[in-house]
Amino acid sequence: MSEFNVTSHNQSGGVTAGQIGAPSPHSPRPIPPKPRVWKRILVVIVAVITFAASVVAVLEYIGVGPFHMTEKDKSQTINVTSNHQSGGITAGVVNVGPQRRHFTEKDAQHLTQAIPKGSDVTVTATMTSDEALAFAFEIYHWMKENGYPKIQGPNSAMWTQPVFGQVIRQNGEKYEILIGTAN
Repeated sequence: MSEFNVTSHNQSGGVTAGQIGAPSPHSPRPIPPKPRVWKRILVVIVAVITFAASVVAVLEYIGVGPFHMTEKDKSQTINVTSNHQSGGITAGVVNVGPQRRHFTEKDAQHLTQAIPKGSDVTVTATMTSDEALAFAFEIYHWMKENGYPKIQGPNSAMWTQPVFGQVIRQNGEKYEILIGTAN
């Protein structure tokens, strides 16, 4: 039998070598643990995804594939012209497509004529449009700050018929402002 000496210097507390294990000349060699099945599956999944991404990239490079843009898609041209400009920046920002509505002085004049101050008013926007809800918030805040203390909303709703633009409905002394999708 072998003899082992274990020495510890400057140790404060704890256990030094509570147990010593050494292979016996008569014990069989330990068998290395097999990799777990889930690790193998994960490696296969990562390999398949990597291969698929490589195939898609090669197909796109040669102009074939579901994400390939046609020459027509690539060649959209937007022209901005400035006439008689003296200094400054031409087209610092170019907005393309439908733009978000903002509450204007013209809108304020229309509401002031259509709805008497002090009236019960509810502002409701179509639920399917963030743009409509943002516009409804602008109307609500303007009315709250300009003599309409009984204003409610803005609410979100879904209607059985589509609502486009802005609609003012009167029911007795109550008014409802409906904000639909932009025209």
